[in-house]
Amino acid sequence: MPLFRNFSRYHTASDEALSFLDDSQTWIPLEVYNLYRTAIAAILNLLFLLTSIPEFSKYFDILPSKMPAYLGVTLYSYLGFSLVCHLFTKIRQPRYWIQALLQILVDILVFTLLMQANKGLATGLSTLLVIVICAASVLLSSRLAFLCAALATISVLLDQIFQQILGGFSQTNYPQAGALGMVFFVTAGIIKFFSKKLAMNAQLVFDNQVAVRRLQRLSSHVVERVKIGTLVIDEEERVTLANAAAIQLLKTQRTAIEQAALATLLPTLYQKVARWKNHEKEAFSPFSLTEKGPVVVISLHSLSDVYGESTLIFIEDLSDHLKESQEMKLAAMGRLTATIAHEIRNPLMAIFHATQLLSESKHLGEEEKRLLNIIEDNTKRTNAVTQNILLLSRAKPSEPSHIQLKDWLKDLLEDFKLPNAVPLQAKIKVPASLSVWFDADQLRQVLVNLIENGARYSLQACGEAKLVLESGFTEDGQTPYLDIIDFGPGVSEELELAIFEPFFTTDQRGNGLGLFIVKSLCELNKAQIRYQMDKQHRSCFRITFSHTGDA
Repeated sequence: MPLFRNFSRYHTASDEALSFLDDSQTWIPLEVYNLYRTAIAAILNLLFLLTSIPEFSKYFDILPSKMPAYLGVTLYSYLGFSLVCHLFTKIRQPRYWIQALLQILVDILVFTLLMQANKGLATGLSTLLVIVICAASVLLSSRLAFLCAALATISVLLDQIFQQILGGFSQTNYPQAGALGMVFFVTAGIIKFFSKKLAMNAQLVFDNQVAVRRLQRLSSHVVERVKIGTLVIDEEERVTLANAAAIQLLKTQRTAIEQAALATLLPTLYQKVARWKNHEKEAFSPFSLTEKGPVVVISLHSLSDVYGESTLIFIEDLSDHLKESQEMKLAAMGRLTATIAHEIRNPLMAIFHATQLLSESKHLGEEEKRLLNIIEDNTKRTNAVTQNILLLSRAKPSEPSHIQLKDWLKDLLEDFKLPNAVPLQAKIKVPASLSVWFDADQLRQVLVNLIENGARYSLQACGEAKLVLESGFTEDGQTPYLDIIDFGPGVSEELELAIFEPFFTTDQRGNGLGLFIVKSLCELNKAQIRYQMDKQHRSCFRITFSHTGDA
């Protein structure tokens, strides 16, 4: 496309300059020129018809009174050609530069024939050839534009030669023809020069527009994904922009936020913004945006230098910071507790061994033996607490492997013993081929804890320490699980989530760390544990393992 499009070997600097235009825009100049050609063709045909009428012919001297026979055919064909060009331009076939070059060449031929049929250079038809060269400079590449100028010059000279042959030397004007040829080349050069300048300026404007749009998309992308809530309000205190974090903080839809009045949407924030705009110094202490919303802290920035009288508001949710701070405190307390537990354990074991030695004495009465039993029981209980605390603080990294669950459970139950030699009745309903991905030692700790709890509650409820270990797959058919089912009273819905919290227990003799350790070990192996009632309304802890090899 010369000025507007790149076409193979005719590609020029001006072609590059406007190569950014889409396909529909590149054809616009040619469509405009088609309209011009159609108008000229229609006017010439009208003049041809009027000239053939004696009453009107004396008013028009553009066309000869004695017209050659081919003139009418030429004019009618030219008008038909113009209309056909509209059709091909609309369907974009053939290629742009082919259509443009063909149309320019036809224009040169038609106007040369009109000049030859009339008075040659003496008429104003030569001016139309200059317009054609201007169009060629805009529509075609530099090479093709100068080619058209050369062809127009040759056609004018040939017209003079025919005039000389047919009408004698007196009707020719070779100097004027040569000067007109120079005009063609000068016109082509000037128009092409300015068209290149125009093209480069248009390219620069387009590049700037593209850069601005890219920056807008980039800034919008960044603002939308930043974790701090962002609001922009205009001079009328209406919200014009809200990112995803702000929408999440407000717990509402985007359509309900944008263009909403800040005074109606967030009255507390509106008051703070109003005081800030009145230059009242305020530290903006943490507050809640809504009655039940999280605690936030805000910062305000004026956008008057870039975006009218708008204001940028950053809203930072302090919940995450408070949570992180709490976690750091808990971690520090955990390390301190582990240190204390380690220091307590040694003297605690000394007390335990001393109690055992005292109990072997033959001179103790019944009261002394009872007191020693109390000391021994509480020493064991305290030692269990310290062991659990040390287990949490020294938890080793998970080393999962494939475990054939059925055979592994059989080995576990063979070695398992309940306190006071209570017999355990456990049914295993696990497919022989089922394999799970878990650290074997940590899975042993998890199941020993759950089996002890389940057997204890079953014993209290029905007098027998009986359990059911049943496995299966979740609805996706790929994730295995293991249910530890007991026959105890179960856990109420209010306590289902609390039972996995540290130090929570419903047993006066428990320390509240067992299920917390179970949950921690499951999470280390990318497994999940939850409490539920099975289909027969029995108390059930379900361990959902990760996909095989996915831990």
